[in-house]
Amino acid sequence: MTARLPLFVLLVGASSACHVNKAPSDLDGNAHWFWANYVGGTDADIAAAVNTLNGIPTISDVLANGNWTGVLPSTLSKGELSVVTLEKLSDPSKAPGLVAITDMPCTLDKIHTGTYVSYARTYDTSIDDYKSRKSETVAWTSNISVDQASNAYSETVKGGLRRIPDQGKTITPFGPVLLSRTWLTKPAVFTTPKGSFAQDYQIEVYYERTPGHVIHSFVDWRQLTVVFLGGQVSSADTTYQSVILSNDVNWDKDSAKLCGK
Repeated sequence: MTARLPLFVLLVGASSACHVNKAPSDLDGNAHWFWANYVGGTDADIAAAVNTLNGIPTISDVLANGNWTGVLPSTLSKGELSVVTLEKLSDPSKAPGLVAITDMPCTLDKIHTGTYVSYARTYDTSIDDYKSRKSETVAWTSNISVDQASNAYSETVKGGLRRIPDQGKTITPFGPVLLSRTWLTKPAVFTTPKGSFAQDYQIEVYYERTPGHVIHSFVDWRQLTVVFLGGQVSSADTTYQSVILSNDVNWDKDSAKLCGK
């Protein structure tokens, strides 16, 4: 639910009257749907999309192997950036989408305990209302500075959480659902040469498929170039993609270890 750090660091609500299309039954389309409908989808829409996600064959691979990673066949479109008002400023075709899905031995309530201070955040809505369930959503802005491995930059990120309450076995057979959406509001400012971080759009879905086992789908469309070991790597490079996806899986493994604490 927090923004992942780049490669070099890892290596060292709308009205219910609005019509929302049914979530596609393929992994790529499903990820795009969650990005676009994070706010506008009703609780029932989101729950139905989670049920569709659970039926995608990829989930069977996750259950058999503990995780699944890959590259999505399509990027976001300019129209899809309208939900974060960046459609006139960015070219999302340059930001490939990476997806990591894991089966975390944890409960949903434990997954998001303690994550609110992962970065220094300014809350745009009340975190206390979210924790008390007076509100099922919370939003924040983070100003982050990074200085690692010959790359230094600062960035501003907006993000939030949305919780879908348990509405019974017919609608939410897996109980409550947790979503997170995060995006880079403008290109990061580098103070070292040859680096650039132009775009980052993340959508995450958490649901407790069986008691004590959470499915976590993490999708990240990112355009990044950094200097590493004297050369440049970018989010379009297969080397970058394989390493970052491996680290996404390890992130969840480490997070699951904290569930009992």
